[in-house]
Amino acid sequence: PDGYKLRTSVATIGIRGTEFDARLCQDDCAEENSRLEKLHDKKIDNVVARAVFVRGGLTAISNRDIKRSLKAGGALFEGDTLITKPRSYAIIIFRDKSRISLQANTVFRIDEMKFSEKSEEKSSALFSLLRGGLRAVTGLLGKLHPKKYSMRTSVATIGIRGTGYDLMCTGECAVIDKDMKVPETKLPGGNGLYGYAWHKTIDFGGQVLTENQAAFKMNKTAKTKVLPYIPQFFKDNKVPRPDSFDVDETTLFSKIKSEEAPPGLYVSVTHGNVTLKNKTGQQVALKAGQSGYTDVLGRQAKHLPGLPAFQKFDIYPLPDVANPASINLNSKLPGVNDSGLVCEI
Repeated sequence: PDGYKLRTSVATIGIRGTEFDARLCQDDCAEENSRLEKLHDKKIDNVVARAVFVRGGLTAISNRDIKRSLKAGGALFEGDTLITKPRSYAIIIFRDKSRISLQANTVFRIDEMKFSEKSEEKSSALFSLLRGGLRAVTGLLGKLHPKKYSMRTSVATIGIRGTGYDLMCTGECAVIDKDMKVPETKLPGGNGLYGYAWHKTIDFGGQVLTENQAAFKMNKTAKTKVLPYIPQFFKDNKVPRPDSFDVDETTLFSKIKSEEAPPGLYVSVTHGNVTLKNKTGQQVALKAGQSGYTDVLGRQAKHLPGLPAFQKFDIYPLPDVANPASINLNSKLPGVNDSGLVCEI
């Protein structure tokens, strides 16, 4: 590992099993930072949620029928329909800090999502579970304006009171759409809509379920049955509760802070370790997730408080991508990863 080094005019980079970005900047990085800041701040207000964890595969279809694949960090907007693949799940965090875990073979739509701590009139959350299952924890909107939150299905509408709950929608509850190609789920107790309140209470189509209660409704006209037990598929659910995932919510919808980007060498580490050594012999050790800087004269080496915007939103592919000739250049630009545009290089 000590035999591999990358030299620049201002510093030498030592590498140990590493993936990293290195960029020598003049005035171009400062200009790029300013452009990205304006673009990000203009688009961020339209982002209502982010997929913070994706396992297996998650597809979003916008209200303009633009389809895109989402990875962790992917932005979500009003009107998006989310589809999970078989043997997959995703955890979504919304602007009001509410969370949802989408199970495999699930179709879920964000009809409305607006939140203001001060104004009930400017707050609303309306979701549709079209088929499949989810686990939900309500956030600030559910605490401050609970009447403005609704989870709809074709069988019943769910209201909340500062709640954690699970839903499973199949059979007559599921909305059939051949284009979505989501397999049907058959439940041992019969198909329909099942609900399970595991924290506080929910309004299950007019039937209040208290903590550790479950209910079933076969179709829209059937009576709601409060079950004397918790269905086994709820107990055996391997998809984690959304509140079990540790993430810094404050950074998900924040605007880019104004960053100076003076000329020099910038290094950001994705994997492994890097040693940044300037001309005077000063060294900075960087590990995954960290960034460092050396000025143009090679006299100063230091850690940076965060990833520079021009590296965080770098559109150029890593050299280990499966097909670098075809890459979505918009996938890392803030607010425009729903464009669906692909550039052939």
